[in-house]
Amino acid sequence: MKTIQDCLNERILIIDGAMGTMIQRYKLAEADYRGERFKIGIVM
Repeated sequence: MKTIQDCLNERILIIDGAMGTMIQRYKLAEADYRGERFKIGIVM
């Protein structure tokens, strides 16, 4: 069985768990995620 480190060396991993639940408690809006860099939010 491969370790997480072995998998990270081969591909991008997305690990979701309790952190997503904790973030949801803040009731963030889309603008909160965008920040200053993506403030304008142009979609192509």
